[in-house]
Amino acid sequence: MRTILEFVLGPINTAMGALPLWSARVAVALLLILPAVAVWRLSRDWVLRGAPDRAKWRDLRVWAALFIVPYLVIYLLLA
Repeated sequence: MRTILEFVLGPINTAMGALPLWSARVAVALLLILPAVAVWRLSRDWVLRGAPDRAKWRDLRVWAALFIVPYLVIYLLLA
């Protein structure tokens, strides 16, 4: 007897299994790029709120982008 989860998720599992492997790379890249874009939509004033000065190295949007780049390289070029 099939469980409810198998009944509901079975067709999704079959459809995902039919996709080529490169589509998983694209999905992961999008999951990394979308938050990076969202961070850059924040205003600089909001990001630097509470900072002692407005030095460029304190901008957390830059740091977030720099931390995402290695993951993009791994998933798009090395995987």
